[in-house]
Amino acid sequence: MAGFYGALLLSPKNEMFASFRAALRCQTTWCLLAREDNLDSFVEKSQQLRPHCCVIDTAVVAHDISYVFSLIERLPTQLFYIAGEFDRQQSCYVGPGKALLLPSSVDAEVWVDVLQDASAWLEWSQQNVSLSKNYQQLLPVKSVGKIRLVPTDDIMWIKGAANYVELHTKEAMLLHRDSMSSLEAQLNPQRFIRVHRSAIVNIKYVTEISSELGRYTLLELSDGTEIKIGNAYRKSLFSQLGLEAQA
Repeated sequence: MAGFYGALLLSPKNEMFASFRAALRCQTTWCLLAREDNLDSFVEKSQQLRPHCCVIDTAVVAHDISYVFSLIERLPTQLFYIAGEFDRQQSCYVGPGKALLLPSSVDAEVWVDVLQDASAWLEWSQQNVSLSKNYQQLLPVKSVGKIRLVPTDDIMWIKGAANYVELHTKEAMLLHRDSMSSLEAQLNPQRFIRVHRSAIVNIKYVTEISSELGRYTLLELSDGTEIKIGNAYRKSLFSQLGLEAQA
């Protein structure tokens, strides 16, 4: 069952405020907790009100998206909509939550769709919060004479290798005796997604998806690693990233 959700808006632009407020009038589950036009008061209100989602206009920080990302990792909210100098909508994960990047010229009709998607994501997240606590946070990896505890958040991607899997972190590749299906069941599906029969990626590190002959077949991680996208896994990958399904 859907809940009642509150949003916090950071924008100095009356046009954005007007279009967002118009969209809220079309919703029965959302309300605007506050609208701020400067960063300090926004951070203070975020800590006080703990909104379900924050809408951030990057014009407040001179369109410095890196600064926005570093900021929202420190905020209690898990869902962010960032309006700025973007050509199209794109989804990414920042800290423990999800962010959707939007062009700055978003009208009320688009905001209505965004809020509907936000409601669905929050409802799903709340329904699965008890399950997510059971997923592995540390993965015990055995080697000669020792057991290494690897934080799952540090794993960039996983490759199947016969009776083992390769755990690729920023620092090293570790062999771990387990199957892909068994390991996939141990990991949080909000972060780890199967993109190929022999590959699982941590979507936190996905930076680009590229196409060939009109079909998206390759994704790139933040360290430059390229991983093929299997046909059977493309739809679920795009769904997880909040993108339209691609052929």
